[in-house]
Amino acid sequence: MKPKVKLIVGLVIAAAALLALVAVVVQDTWPLRDMILWTVLCLVSEFFWVKTPKGDSVQSLALTTNLSTFLVLEPLPAMLAVFVSNVAGNILFRRSKWYRALYNGSQLMLAAGAASVLYLVLSGHPFQNLFALSLVERTRLVVTTVGNWRFLAAFLATAATYIGVNNSLMAWLMNAMTGRPMLTLWKENCLYPEEVQSNLALILLTPLMILLYGALGIVGLVILFASLALVHQANRRYLALDRAENSLVRSQRMAAMGEMAQEIGRSLEDYLKELKGSAGRVLQRARRSESEGAFRSAEIIHVNVENMSALVDGLAAFSHRETNRVPTDINELLRRTMDFVRPQNRFDNIHFKFTPDPILPLVNVDPAQLQQVFINLLANAADALAEVDRPVKKIFVETAYDPNAQRIAISFADNGPGIPEANLERIFEPHFTTKVTGHGFGLSTVFRIAANHHGRIHAANVPGGGARFLLDLPNA
Repeated sequence: MKPKVKLIVGLVIAAAALLALVAVVVQDTWPLRDMILWTVLCLVSEFFWVKTPKGDSVQSLALTTNLSTFLVLEPLPAMLAVFVSNVAGNILFRRSKWYRALYNGSQLMLAAGAASVLYLVLSGHPFQNLFALSLVERTRLVVTTVGNWRFLAAFLATAATYIGVNNSLMAWLMNAMTGRPMLTLWKENCLYPEEVQSNLALILLTPLMILLYGALGIVGLVILFASLALVHQANRRYLALDRAENSLVRSQRMAAMGEMAQEIGRSLEDYLKELKGSAGRVLQRARRSESEGAFRSAEIIHVNVENMSALVDGLAAFSHRETNRVPTDINELLRRTMDFVRPQNRFDNIHFKFTPDPILPLVNVDPAQLQQVFINLLANAADALAEVDRPVKKIFVETAYDPNAQRIAISFADNGPGIPEANLERIFEPHFTTKVTGHGFGLSTVFRIAANHHGRIHAANVPGGGARFLLDLPNA
């Protein structure tokens, strides 16, 4: 972790801890029942999360519940409720590391503190004071308050402050991790249309939550969360179906292109054998001649014939579908592959960190094809690291076994420049390459071999710089 990143993380956590200490000292009475209720509600809302269709962001109901907590409770109890629920939600539902959950909770606590104080200043009182009244009087006052322009102005300012402070802290951290401008990070992560629409919908849902709670109490919240649970499940099913459909279309397209590549490769192979031999002889004769122009022309012919040969090899690898599966120790195959590539020039000054899962079982795979996948992914990481100037260049390889799902996960990550967002959707397509001398079949071959083994391969960027390729295989 960079020193600047450590400094920002330390400052945010320290500021949140200082705020919590001030809360304990300043707050005279604590509405424990209401605090527990809204902490639980905020925690439950953390469960209602889904990844966006592109998989580069997460949307959840937490924004609505957090804003409702600011409106109902006083600032200090509201901040603690948001902090506790967010830390617990990150650990329980998103399986985040404890330090990441602590930082996220601290970040939201600071945003919650700024927003709830602003709401108290603009509106004058939280809704908590109204819930001591009778049901009829409480309902009338809640409806009257929510429909008042002063409340709406205060509420919208509160929501804007909460989102602005939270996203600014996020952009500040990402700026320290990646070196990219904060405004650019803001635009990419917070201002794209889907995110704006989602946040607007969650903000507008907040007054409805307050109205239901004011009119029906806990029953109103149960009705709201039950309705949202159905929408949440429908959304998850839609996204899962959309990803499955895209994967099926891609696999079918790959299969058709594989058959075509096989026919083209066979036709070219015989011609290339003749050309390769002739090009080598022409180059040798040109070296012995005194004509510099002849030598240059012969060298161009030789280089391009070699490039064509590499292309045909790529076509052959891409079109190969048969697998000879045997029980294989994936950890040992990875060790042998890394030992094989280490002496190559492209891996000079690159450090490998291998984290094997000790309980990984033997897997029925084609070891030759799978080793080709490993070599391609390691070479891809080495080429990416060649583009950056880092004091320490690293490739991280990790295996993990999920006994419940009976699946093996193999991760290849690096601390290079990462993958441009525009390329993430196309990176496994045949012929797609950003390398000057690349033929565009390396990663498409990886995708095809994974599909031959009924597996999946996914590419993503690593926070702080770098890329990760995750190969997921069934244990069958």
